[in-house]
Amino acid sequence: MDLQTYLALACVALTVAAFAYRLCRPVKKSGCGKSCGCGKAAKKETQR
Repeated sequence: MDLQTYLALACVALTVAAFAYRLCRPVKKSGCGKSCGCGKAAKKETQR
C-alpha cells in the first residue's frame, strides 16, 4: 500500500471516531436556568 491509502484510512478512522464520540457522550439537559445569558429569561419575566 502507498502513502495515499494510509492517509485515506486515517481520515476514515478519525471520522468514525468523531461520530462514535458524539453518539456515546452523555446528553445535556435542555432548558434555561435563567443564568445562561440567552435573553429568554428576561423576556419571560417582562411578559408577566
